[in-house]
Amino acid sequence: MMQQGLQGSASCAGQERSGSLALNLRVISLVLIVVGVVIEFATSGSQIGNLIAGVGIAGYVYDFFKRRQRPPL
Repeated sequence: MMQQGLQGSASCAGQERSGSLALNLRVISLVLIVVGVVIEFATSGSQIGNLIAGVGIAGYVYDFFKRRQRPPL
């Protein structure tokens, strides 16, 4: 009986961690997009801003499809 309670709380903690990690990935991706666009405007002709924004977009799309594949709660 006690083991079932511990397993249940462990699975809830795992969902909590993965949710916060996904939120962090989304926030980090949005920050990278904004920073990349600002760098691109500040240093016109430099491809560094495009690279940073591209990494942010790729992270955001990955997070979007990862959330979409989750079973509904």
